[in-house]
Amino acid sequence: MQPIIGLFSFRGRVSRGQYWAAMLLGWLAAQSLFGALTMWLPADWLPVGKIVLGTLLAWAWLSLSVRRLHDRALSAMCLLVALIPVIGGIWLLMQLMFLGAGHHLRLASRSALAWRPPVPL
Repeated sequence: MQPIIGLFSFRGRVSRGQYWAAMLLGWLAAQSLFGALTMWLPADWLPVGKIVLGTLLAWAWLSLSVRRLHDRALSAMCLLVALIPVIGGIWLLMQLMFLGAGHHLRLASRSALAWRPPVPL
């Protein structure tokens, strides 16, 4: 249950791999759920169901993107750059694809902890 609740939170960070895995799984789930809605809901309730599901999916996408930008040490306000035609979307996609800002620090701390001086005989 925690991963599902985590989809709607704007706090914290998401690594590049976690972001793209969640986006792929979210896309597959969205396709399945929209197909299921089309089959199960009556025709007069279909627009309402699609609006509710679309709103939930948009909220999940926003929260994932905000947390990915936090990992890049950028503000959530950077999502507004996507409103600039063509260039804004390309810039945002590039930011979501790069490694996080603390990546080098995390690697340095791991290698420093992993290295041990040789023990004299």
